[in-house]
This record gives sequence, structure tokens and C-alpha cells, in this order.
Amino acid sequence: MLLKSNLTSCRPGYLTEKRLNRIFGTKNASFLVGPRTRKKLLILPRARYARIVPFNNEYVIRLDLLKGRFGPFIGSNCRVPFPEPVDRATLSFKVLFKEGFDFVKGGKLPGMAGGAGNSGGQVPTGYDGWSVRFMFKEKGTICAYLYHAKMKGQFGEKNFLRINGEYVHLNTGVWNSISLNLAMNDPEKENGIVRVTVNEVDTDAQDPVCFRKTDKLKIDHLFLSCFMGGDDNSYSPLHDQSVMLKDFNVDY
Repeated sequence: MLLKSNLTSCRPGYLTEKRLNRIFGTKNASFLVGPRTRKKLLILPRARYARIVPFNNEYVIRLDLLKGRFGPFIGSNCRVPFPEPVDRATLSFKVLFKEGFDFVKGGKLPGMAGGAGNSGGQVPTGYDGWSVRFMFKEKGTICAYLYHAKMKGQFGEKNFLRINGEYVHLNTGVWNSISLNLAMNDPEKENGIVRVTVNEVDTDAQDPVCFRKTDKLKIDHLFLSCFMGGDDNSYSPLHDQSVMLKDFNVDY
């Protein structure tokens, strides 16, 4: 076991770096934000739209996604480092979209990453970093969202999850379980593994993938990302809504 969330270790309240460290038993968890946003967080050192809240006799992380707003500052975008870097790991977590949730054009869900954890148009070189998160898309479809050394575009590779060729849809009003199994490729070879299970059912294979060109690059952090977007207002919901997360586990 590399990481296991313990939300009962914190009192309810805004998600902060201190609370992230307490939840996961780490020391260097951090918000991933741009310089201007970082200045705001230094003045008000908390995620304004992410809280630990009680829900059905347990504590969960709730992300408030506001009407007409999009991007990582409306939600959460955090890095939680592993105790040690590894070549293979499995992340599992649960996500709940309230009844009536408006998926619009989509948004981000957590995953794992290494090195710089490339995202936001930062094209990997094979030596700097990589990431695999999830995106919820229109009508609750879901895709694996990869930044890897051989991606063709600038803004990540979206691979829709399918079971026997049929699109996977996330449910609303109940908890969805998601499991991501990753294995690093041999340097310069396209043999990295990406396997995903949704609600206890294996989806069609996503691999092979070339994450890296050096064996110094490994899986070294949880990418706790959840927000609407996308990079323009067309991803914004028409009303305030929320997503809840719980039961994070990273095994290797």
C-alpha cells in the first residue's frame, strides 16, 4: 500500500494542503495552480470550492462546481506525493454525481502521474513527466485522459472507455467505483499498461503506451483533479452543482 485516504482524521472544513497531508499521511501535498491563483491562495490558503463534509454518516470530499464557471480553481487540482516512486501501481476511488448533474461537455477526475505530471497543454518529452487522469464527458460517458511521450496533440489524448465496444456511462445519485492500473513502459518502448475498471467491470484495454524515455521517470504522485473543463466557458454548468469523492487507495 502506497496511500490510503483517511477522511475521519480531519474536521469538516475547506480542503487545505495541511488537511491533504493529514488525509493521506504525507508531508508535501500541494495545490497545482498558476502564479496568479497561487497568490490568492497565499492570502486565503485554502481551496475555496473543495471541502471535507459529512455525508450519510461518513466524511467525503465535496467539490462545488459553480454556475457559469470552469477550470481548476473552481474545484480541485492537487498533487499528493507517494512515499516512494514505483513502476507499477493501482489507484482506486469512488465518485458520486448528484441526481440531475449536468455533465455539459465534461470535466476532470483524479488519476496518477510522474515527474512534472504534465497537463494543461504541457506536451511530455519522455524525460520531464506524464499523467493519466479521467474525464467525464457528455451524458456521463468517461474517458482516460493521457499525457504521454508519443501523444499527437497538445492537450492530452482522450480515450473513451468501452466495454465490448460500448461506451461506459457513469451513474448519477449513487457512488461509482473507478480503478486505474498503470505500469511504466521500458524506456523508448511502447509497452506501458493502462487498464481501467468501472463499477467492478473491466473496460477494453487502453495500452500499449510510451510514458517515458528514461527509467528515472516513474509513478510518483496522486493527481487529485476534479473540475469542469476544458478551457472555455462552453464547459460551464447552467446551475451550481457538486461532485463527491472518497475511498482513495493506491497499491503497488
